[in-house]
Amino acid sequence: MDKVEICLTLHFIIPQNGLNVNSLLYGVRKNMPKIFFAILKALFNALEEQTIKYLRTTAPSRFI
Repeated sequence: MDKVEICLTLHFIIPQNGLNVNSLLYGVRKNMPKIFFAILKALFNALEEQTIKYLRTTAPSRFI
């Protein structure tokens, strides 16, 4: 089984005043679909690269 490492950078704008735990959790919850799809996209890209590498090593003249 192969390992995949995903480096994901998130940018949040945090206000100077009026920050509480609920508003912070709300901001994270609001962005969960974007975070989820970024991880999913990275996993599919890694799987594609892994498959391409495997196919090129098993049949180098067939896949260019």
